[in-house]
Amino acid sequence: MAVGDFLSTKAQNEYNRSERDRESWEVENHPAGEKQELIEIYREKGIDLEDANKIVDTISKYPSAWVDIMMVEELSIVSEEESPLKNSAVTFISFIIFGFIPLAAYVVSRFVPVFGENTFMVASFLTGVTLFILGSLKYRFTLRNPFVSGLEMLIVGGLASGAAYLIGILLSGLA
Repeated sequence: MAVGDFLSTKAQNEYNRSERDRESWEVENHPAGEKQELIEIYREKGIDLEDANKIVDTISKYPSAWVDIMMVEELSIVSEEESPLKNSAVTFISFIIFGFIPLAAYVVSRFVPVFGENTFMVASFLTGVTLFILGSLKYRFTLRNPFVSGLEMLIVGGLASGAAYLIGILLSGLA
């Protein structure tokens, strides 16, 4: 997962840079066409033609800002260079920490016999609690209801876990 996160962040950064280079080239080599594109974008947002022309005339005096605005308005790309290494490290550490929680039931069952009889159920319960807590914590970023966010994560994660479990059962006959 960490490698996938590293590669996807790197690819996203490269894509954003290539689009920015293309947009810069268009602003430099075809300014009239780029101005017209931006006027049309503003007209679609309900700005009248005269005001759209004034806005674009002002923006076009500042090439770097013009490219920034075209990236957002035309391509819906907000340029922020993310660190592939940082993202992959966060993913790796998260998977180590949160991935160990269901395994903890199996580790504890070695030392506490009561867990030995119900290890799978304890692991499933711990997984569910972890998913709910992680989903609930998501509210800090989304400002959604923590209970609803937790329930959503529990349901989606539970379905994914259930599907993985069923696939494992189906494939176990092949080994």
